[in-house]
Amino acid sequence: VAEKPAPAPAPAPAPAAAPATPIEGDAPAVIVGSNGRIGGMLLKDGDAAWTSTSGWPSDAPKDGPIYVCTRNDALEGIIAATPEHRRQDLCFLQNGMLGPFLEAQGLPDATQILMYVAVAKKGEAPTDGITDANPEGLTTATGKWANAFQARLVNNCVSNFTARSC
Repeated sequence: VAEKPAPAPAPAPAPAAAPATPIEGDAPAVIVGSNGRIGGMLLKDGDAAWTSTSGWPSDAPKDGPIYVCTRNDALEGIIAATPEHRRQDLCFLQNGMLGPFLEAQGLPDATQILMYVAVAKKGEAPTDGITDANPEGLTTATGKWANAFQARLVNNCVSNFTARSC
């Protein structure tokens, strides 16, 4: 009786997509709203966590971006609690037009970020807002820390957007 040949080995899985080429510019940051969905997604080793009620963190980096991931109604208090010499490092990730508000706060050139990224539940993987019509994504940023934010998202495989300077 002839033996059956051994089954062929299963094909090797396709290699995972190579991560985007790392982009230089990411820097240790202060994450305001670090306990939320977006703030938690941005928080990484070397960052200082700041909840909207905890006050300026003692372990804050001496320079670098301050990503503000809070509701609009917390912004005035966050700005007031930020040391004056660091206010130019504030990066606002809120929905809506903040121009008049930022001008009134003396921050007309602050970094502003419009994210087309969703995090359904804290700790879940983010979903980028890439569409067929906009395969480059829709997230955009402008200001001093726009390139650092772009590097953070791209290097952490969250998004592949283009920082814009206006």
